[in-house]
Amino acid sequence: MINKSLTLLMLAGLAHTGLAQAALPADVSAAPGLLFVNWHDAISSNEAHPTLVIRNATGDVLKRVPAELQGMQQVRLPMRAQGDLTLSLDGESSSYRMPYSVGSGRQR
Repeated sequence: MINKSLTLLMLAGLAHTGLAQAALPADVSAAPGLLFVNWHDAISSNEAHPTLVIRNATGDVLKRVPAELQGMQQVRLPMRAQGDLTLSLDGESSSYRMPYSVGSGRQR
């Protein structure tokens, strides 16, 4: 019972982890398997349909999605995505730290 309560508290804390901000015109937070991008108001893009590209620390593309540029955007990532991520939009990129997920550590 206590173990489940602690796990829920840790997950709730991870869901609200704020990450460092940089050149990307958005606030980013993360939960295991999800990235929340809260776009700043009055953002303009050079492209007609801008694309948000998310890469892992080795440079592999994890996700390429159309950027909404307003409001809150949810981006689903692989559940095992963790560590340093790079978000790119219109030639600007920012690095963010994805929190490590809670689990037993066993390989599947």
